Amino acid sequence: MRYVNAQEVPREKIYSAFQKGFSDHMIRFQITQEGFFERFFGSEGNDLSASYVALDGENPVGLVLGGVKDFDGIKTMRCGTLCIDPAYRGKGVSDALFSLHGKARKRVAADRCFLK
Repeated sequence: MRYVNAQEVPREKIYSAFQKGFSDHMIRFQITQEGFFERFFGSEGNDLSASYVALDGENPVGLVLGGVKDFDGIKTMRCGTLCIDPAYRGKGVSDALFSLHGKARKRVAADRCFLK
């Protein structure tokens, strides 16, 4: 398993990880790749530099999105989503991704972390 910054992979892999991670969600996401990037990296405020993808070979199997926002005057790293392909759950993928999210928070010197 490799964990890479989202800036280092094609957009298709980020979108694929999202689609797989929410494939069994009770509310189906009906969103195009373009719509995904507009929403999650636009109004949601995530940033590729604070987001990570889990790859099994070249197969995207997990994703954590992060971004920095100011809430009540406090610099805050927020988790925009954390999702894992159902076939890879229980194998430590989410732990590794969330650990990278925490390191990104320290790198940008955010004072706190929010889960959305």
